[in-house]
Amino acid sequence: MGIEQIDGPEPARNIKIPKGFRESGFHFPVTTPQGPTLRYFGASSAFSLAVFIVAKVRNDPRFSLPKIGSHITTDMEPADFHGSCNCTITKSMVERSVELYMRSIHILYPCLDEQAIGLDLEAYWDIQSNDIDPGTLKGQQAHQFFRIKIIAAIASASRSRHNASRIACDHGCYVEALKCIAEVTSEVSADSLRALMLLIIYCLFRPRKGDIWRLLDYACRLCLELGYHTESGSDVSVVNREQQKNIFWSLYTLEKIVSQLFGRPSEFPDAIVTAECPNSNILGVGEETPVGVESHFVIEHYRLVSLRSKLFNQLYLFDGAANRDMSWYQTRLTTLDTWYTKTKEVIAPAGVGQLTCTVAFHATILFLFQPLMMEALNSVRDGSFQPGHIEYIPSEIFLSAGRLIEVYEEILRAPRDSVLGTYPMTFMSAHYIFLASMTITAYFLFYLDGRIPFQTMIVNPDYLQETARINLESLCQISNSCLILLTFCAEKWPGLVGMRDIYRQLSDQILKHVLVKYYAQNCQ
Repeated sequence: MGIEQIDGPEPARNIKIPKGFRESGFHFPVTTPQGPTLRYFGASSAFSLAVFIVAKVRNDPRFSLPKIGSHITTDMEPADFHGSCNCTITKSMVERSVELYMRSIHILYPCLDEQAIGLDLEAYWDIQSNDIDPGTLKGQQAHQFFRIKIIAAIASASRSRHNASRIACDHGCYVEALKCIAEVTSEVSADSLRALMLLIIYCLFRPRKGDIWRLLDYACRLCLELGYHTESGSDVSVVNREQQKNIFWSLYTLEKIVSQLFGRPSEFPDAIVTAECPNSNILGVGEETPVGVESHFVIEHYRLVSLRSKLFNQLYLFDGAANRDMSWYQTRLTTLDTWYTKTKEVIAPAGVGQLTCTVAFHATILFLFQPLMMEALNSVRDGSFQPGHIEYIPSEIFLSAGRLIEVYEEILRAPRDSVLGTYPMTFMSAHYIFLASMTITAYFLFYLDGRIPFQTMIVNPDYLQETARINLESLCQISNSCLILLTFCAEKWPGLVGMRDIYRQLSDQILKHVLVKYYAQNCQ
């Protein structure tokens, strides 16, 4: 079962959030092919933030949020495409799919041996031309066939946001790849780990085609068994060692972000990780080549994910946010701002790596302040306001959330073959969009409540310039963009329809009050 099996937060009929709640998370009702069940989402998930927002709205007499119907929160969408593949898988199409994969998804998760892809293609066409049953393939042949077929499936899944007919193609390629899945995952080897990672990446686009938690568990255990998480004890060549680092950090990044989006602990405890980031000299950073420039951003993204992991442990485990004052948040925010400034030291046209750093930076600011937002929402939920150590609400939650929505809207509207048009939109993107939308909603509630002041914490002119268009004057446009993006997510992953529906119901209630207050204050 895929991890997408939820429509949205079930904001229970009469929510009572215990005082002092910060880290425990919630269980949400979902419907699966096996029947109704519960799915756990921890405090770092956007769903937990949504519960606090709904609780605040339901306790405010100005709002009349309707009861959330079970058809909104638990009905699952029709099954993914399971018909036959009617599209013709030509040599040209496969080669274009490999090219698309290598210049978009492989940049973010460089787990493949780039030098071997050409040989894989030759072997793949030899197998196809001789009409060999993929289920009979063994050893290296099986790996080569699987890699090309699953890459074609991933590329078609990514491209399907521009051309829905590619859904049938990605399904057909995926079914063919599965015929040799037992063979390519049966040994303790780098190739088996690569096969698992390719399956994980495919599930980012098609969550219901596999159990991504089980795949991540298998991949992490295999990675640890191979020792790729350590820096010492390797006697392989430098080039191969660099490939190992790329494999490890690609998996580390995937596993950490997926776990954090769902509020679950990681399979990679940071205490055991000694592998350094890939060698920037070997990857060509500093050279005036697209590969070198993109590699710079990818390595920086690895470093940010490592910072996020530390933040997760400090904020979301063991009641970690309970005793964090504003100076603590300021120190961590300064660290993030310093990291972001460093990524901009390389001047280059926008690429997939640079875009990923932009998205990750603004999403991490929301990740940093989510416990603070939930505590503040709980504090202002009724008339007895107890501010505690919350001195103010950082304006950055609104600025970075708005910027995140702005970036994703640019991606969604971009031409198919542009850099933005090839950027991979996975279900992780849907969670970031929902998180940004809920954060903006929380900001509006704080604005209406008025008991906690706002304060800007980042004084970096570059950040202020980047977010200059994000303000309350543009709130209608921002809210509309949130709805457009969440509608796209609901159409692409219908199981996430609750994200759109809960945001639409909340914005219908809140936005008019924000507009009335804003114009009353600014039009006198």
